[in-house]
Amino acid sequence: MLILSALPARSHPPPAAIRDKHEESSPGTLVAFELQGFEWYRLQPDNMELVDKVFRVPFLIAVALAIAFGGGILSAIWALQASAGFGAIRLGVWHAFPEAQTASADPYARSHRARAGRLLYGSAEGLVFTATEDPQGRRLNTGCTYRLHGRTPTARTWTLYAANAAGRPLPTPAALPSSFNARTVLRHQDGGFEILVSPEPQPGNWLALPQTGSFSLVLTLLDTPAAGSSGLIGLDMPELERIGCDNG
Repeated sequence: MLILSALPARSHPPPAAIRDKHEESSPGTLVAFELQGFEWYRLQPDNMELVDKVFRVPFLIAVALAIAFGGGILSAIWALQASAGFGAIRLGVWHAFPEAQTASADPYARSHRARAGRLLYGSAEGLVFTATEDPQGRRLNTGCTYRLHGRTPTARTWTLYAANAAGRPLPTPAALPSSFNARTVLRHQDGGFEILVSPEPQPGNWLALPQTGSFSLVLTLLDTPAAGSSGLIGLDMPELERIGCDNG
């Protein structure tokens, strides 16, 4: 860093006087040079590293604080969006958080619930299962056709719909079937059912998909013994399989 001091040669005092004037406030070496017929003087500090540190250290501290605060905020937001809390259970492709809506919910579950703005069910009222991948670990995509078949655990009733990343129902046209429940689904003689989840019309139980990319299936069991049971791992859930996709 350079500290400049320049005076025309015709109007300045002798160089010694200039040097004495500058040395009173800023130690350094006075360097003379000519420019456009005038003689100019430049005061160059002897310790350039010290001058650089005066400006460099505060700048580095500011950058470090910005990274620390920014990284902390972003990591907290990512954690809230990536998980609904601890205590998850997984049954095949389905997963649920039985304690997410109870008084014993962990801080992540409470924050996730507050951010989503949802009215969740109590432990004795219901249980929400979500499927985001097929059995091979591939993300569910609205360009594919899926077959959901089997039975649901014992419940007074249940609902099924396709949702976006925020958990809200996909924007399906009103004339198309966008959800099913225990009363509207067509069943086999043994009580089981088969639902085809597809963007194209399908025979029987068809759950229509708009072309929006990734999605999830949300199965809600209402007034079910499973919600307050410790034997959730042994529940039989509907099975999901991918039949095909538009892109092959």
